[in-house]
This record gives sequence, structure tokens and C-alpha cells, in this order.
Amino acid sequence: MRRKARECALQLIYQLDMHGVLADGRVEPTEVDEPIRAFWASFDSVTKDEQGFAERIVEGVLRQLPEVDAAIENASTRWKLARMEQVDRSLLRMAAYELLWCHDIPKAAIINEAIEIAKKFSNNDASSFINGLLDQIAESRD
Repeated sequence: MRRKARECALQLIYQLDMHGVLADGRVEPTEVDEPIRAFWASFDSVTKDEQGFAERIVEGVLRQLPEVDAAIENASTRWKLARMEQVDRSLLRMAAYELLWCHDIPKAAIINEAIEIAKKFSNNDASSFINGLLDQIAESRD
């Protein structure tokens, strides 16, 4: 259930990033209502639990975006957020939010899920890149 929800959350965050909604680091709730509604209208195989968990992640990323982006930038010594592939940036935002604010979810589960999702949605090198950054973010949580 959570894998599918995370994949939906990734797609939503990616879509919002593609449309420039996340560009300035601050998001107004009214900017995302319609894109989120349209996204869910195209998914009839998503359960209410999956949708609820995905929305928890997306809303958290949007609410904590400046802090999430700062955590990613601090963990990345070679790459600025703006230079990262959009799918990798979206996945990092999602997983970083979970690591820093979802203390009911084990760190290892968050990182493992992000790696598996990266293997599905990104290029071959992304999973090790994402793993390294998320390990650093997880250490900063402790």
C-alpha cells in the first residue's frame, strides 16, 4: 500500500515541480488544489488509504519545502538542488520530508522505498546518489 502511495506522491510532487509551483520555495495552498484534484481524477485504482498517505507526504513537503530543500542542499556537497534531475529532486523531497517529520516510519523503510522507487522512475545511477544523500539526512535527524 505505501509503495503505491509513495509513487503517487512522487508523481504529484514531480508534476508540481514541472509546472513551476515549487520554484520559489513557498507554496500557496490554492496553487495546488486543482492540480491535485486533476491528478486523483486520473487514478481509479488508488484506495482511500493510499490516497491519504500520498497526500500526507505531498502536503508535508509543501508545508516544509524550505526546510526540506535546505536539508537536501546541506547533504549534497556537489549538486545544487536546481541542477538535479527533476524526478530525483522530487524523490529526495519526498523522502527527506518523511525522514525529518514522519518519526512513526522507520528510517530504513523510507530509504529502502526511495531506492526502489528510484530504480523504477529514474536512471541507473540515481539509486546510489539518492541513498547517499538520504543517509546523510537521516544522520542529521538523529
